[in-house]
Amino acid sequence: MVLSYSSMIKLPDKRTLYLFYERISLGKKERLAILVLCSLIIGVETVRLAKLYVFTNRDTYDYAELNALIDKRTLQMQQSYDSLITARYNPAPIAEVVEVKVEKKSTKKTTKPKVSLGLNSLDINLADAKEWEALPRIGPKTAQAIIDKRIELGGFTAIEELLKVKGIGPKTLEQIKPYLKALE
Repeated sequence: MVLSYSSMIKLPDKRTLYLFYERISLGKKERLAILVLCSLIIGVETVRLAKLYVFTNRDTYDYAELNALIDKRTLQMQQSYDSLITARYNPAPIAEVVEVKVEKKSTKKTTKPKVSLGLNSLDINLADAKEWEALPRIGPKTAQAIIDKRIELGGFTAIEELLKVKGIGPKTLEQIKPYLKALE
């Protein structure tokens, strides 16, 4: 058996209401007066409750402590952001300068010019193709492969991840490792 709202509550029909009015012997004017009084009572109670709950200031919470905490954390985040920007765009001066010499192995390949790179001077997550090509055993194709792999991985977390790049093996990594650094 399925219960519905209409089967649980039986609403009176017109005949039942008419018989009820006849039994208590209310005329049309008395019924209208009762209706008006009930409406007034409901209206007065609605206004009273509205004044009590809506128009009174029940919010007594002091937000000063919360605002101070938000200001403190905002300042910490701004200082952290400023230090990251400073580290990225104003790097520390390079202490040592090492001269890279390129040996000519065969007559077919062109040799790279001598480039001065400092130890730990090339950030693996910020270097462009020209900077990569300045390293020994790194040509244009390998430099582009490094940049593509960096984009694919979303940045390198360690220098050893360069082994995932096609064209860089353990020997090449050992030769270029002194020039590389990975920012945390």
